[in-house]
Amino acid sequence: MDFLLYEILSRILGAYSLMLIILGTIFNFIIFYICSKKPLRNISTFKFLSILALSDTICLYEWNLKHFTVAYFNIAYNFVYLSWCRLELFLQYTFLQYSAWILVSIALDRLLSTLNNNWRNFYTTGNRIYYYLVFLIILLSGINSPILIRMGYYTFKNGTENLNCLATYENDFTLFNTMSGIHLYLFSIVPFISLVIINSKLIYTAVISKRRKIGLTNEAFKKKFDMTKTILILTIQFIVLTLPSSIVSRFFYVIMIQSRIGKIVLFVCDNFSFSFNSFNIITLYLTNKKFKDELKSTFKIKMDRESTSKFINSSSTIKKDFKGVGSNLRTNS
Repeated sequence: MDFLLYEILSRILGAYSLMLIILGTIFNFIIFYICSKKPLRNISTFKFLSILALSDTICLYEWNLKHFTVAYFNIAYNFVYLSWCRLELFLQYTFLQYSAWILVSIALDRLLSTLNNNWRNFYTTGNRIYYYLVFLIILLSGINSPILIRMGYYTFKNGTENLNCLATYENDFTLFNTMSGIHLYLFSIVPFISLVIINSKLIYTAVISKRRKIGLTNEAFKKKFDMTKTILILTIQFIVLTLPSSIVSRFFYVIMIQSRIGKIVLFVCDNFSFSFNSFNIITLYLTNKKFKDELKSTFKIKMDRESTSKFINSSSTIKKDFKGVGSNLRTNS
């Protein structure tokens, strides 16, 4: 690949990475705010989605940010210090896996709620979901903890100290290949298999069995299927956007990073993958009526308050003007 073309493509992809960070942060905090509001926060799915939004935000500030700094400043900021190299990789692996397993938990929770009405009463009351999510992040942090101890190493050549953040396949004493293999299974393969099984059962239970046995009306069926539809679309997005990047990065990274074309392919795959962490708000808005109504209601109230405030300010200004005119008339008379 021509160097000039490589630079142009790198800048374009780097700009997209920065856009993912900015928009993803804004969108995810909106999701967290909407899902934490009173009408939605007692629904189990929205409890999961609120924490998923925070996890997705953290995911955007490691590899994705590095793509931007490399493209525009030729600086791999996470390769400067060994401690930051380890922490950055630990955070990236842990929270990518966390987001994946939250999505699996959402699908499983929906399936169990569909199969057993008592599940919702037991599992969604109080803070049980948050206790479960705390346990999940502690478990994943423990699995990835060797990264904080073993990842990365220094080499010395001609009196110069060089940091090697990622080991090659021939030099695996840092456990990089082992941890990247574990990451592939925890982030992609096992969640992928789990989501396919759970959602297949969910489709059969929610769409076919329930409609056939209960004979729901179209309106009732539409309301009942609304949340299931959201979960199914989020699942499809996750599989389509993240699985190719995980496979390419795990099995072809060392080979592809050595050529310009390979670097661009890795860049594109990562951009697709992190798009999932940035734009879930669009899926929620288009597929879930409760989220859509609450989002519109929130911004409508805010706009109404702003317009009311402007009206009050303008009214007070007019009153002051009239008072000023009246006092001038009395003075002149």
